[in-house]
Amino acid sequence: MRRILIVLVFCLSMVYSEKIEFSIGSTTSKVMDIEFEFSEEGKGIISVKIDQLSSRGSDMSFMLEEPKNSYVAFLKWLIKLTSAEMRGFESSVKVFDKGVDVRASIDRLYFEIKDIDIFIDDKMNNVSLNSLNTKFSMTNLKFNVPFLDDNIADKALEKINKAIPDGKVSKAEIAVNYNKQSSMLRLTGILRMLGGNASLGIDVLIDENYPDATYIKSASLKLKNLSEGMIDFVDMIEKETSIKVDRIGRSSANLDYSGPIKNLPSGEFKQTSYASEARTVMSNIYNASKMYYQTKGEWPDDVEQLERAGQLDLSRSTKLRWKFELQLPDRLIATSTEEMNDGAGKVVLFDSLTGKFYGYGSAEDDDNR
Repeated sequence: MRRILIVLVFCLSMVYSEKIEFSIGSTTSKVMDIEFEFSEEGKGIISVKIDQLSSRGSDMSFMLEEPKNSYVAFLKWLIKLTSAEMRGFESSVKVFDKGVDVRASIDRLYFEIKDIDIFIDDKMNNVSLNSLNTKFSMTNLKFNVPFLDDNIADKALEKINKAIPDGKVSKAEIAVNYNKQSSMLRLTGILRMLGGNASLGIDVLIDENYPDATYIKSASLKLKNLSEGMIDFVDMIEKETSIKVDRIGRSSANLDYSGPIKNLPSGEFKQTSYASEARTVMSNIYNASKMYYQTKGEWPDDVEQLERAGQLDLSRSTKLRWKFELQLPDRLIATSTEEMNDGAGKVVLFDSLTGKFYGYGSAEDDDNR
């Protein structure tokens, strides 16, 4: 019977013009001992192992259709999925030339869809989420990410590793409820780890037409039994955001916020966040310029030269927000335009001799604060 079904599906896939849809009713599936490995000689290796994957669904249907509508087929499959579970997940990423060695494992991941309503029009051009009620849980996450050889990512990792020194999260649960009619998104959850325990409750009014108008009606995070690393993390949140922090003794705190989501970061954090785009691009420009110099024997005059030489590819959105001036081999200068969220005239300077950034978004910048 199984062979007949496989042959039937194959034949249908060869003759359909637009789409073919068939259903198989309720289903339970389980896959054991999954292994995946990708490697590039001398550069790195990615490996993934999963002991078990399982899922349950009701009134499952599948479509064979044009590739442009494949995401719709996935959504229709997702609507009928009631639960999915993964056990015994292990992964590692190694990049040899940069010494990067990242490892992670999870005992159990469980995803349950209690209710989902997605509107898909007849022509499959319009897809919208009407409602969602789902729950996600994770047990025994272990990770080891010492560094990624990226300045911005490594600074964030330093804070995370300090907050979670043993690299373990014993339990995490989050429930998501959304209703388009009321425009309300509700998130609730808990977190258990050696660095502390947390309970979360967030109500957000979503504006689909104007994302900047999205409003956090209420957000509450209750923290208990905090480690020194987590206390420092709370200090950072208080400094870099508009979240109100109410400390209860040394090792507990309540974090609360209500207001427009765009006002959540503080002024200092906004500058650092906006400047990070320019800094990342300037690092890429400098690396590309060094390669250009090695090839041509001279430094490039502008980013257009680097792009024509195939050494650099800047996105249009970045070019709209920032203008880059090359004064090599000494420095690079980025100046913001009106398209940048914090306005025009913000200057970021990269000193290639010291490898440091100055100006907007830097601790040394006094004029732009």
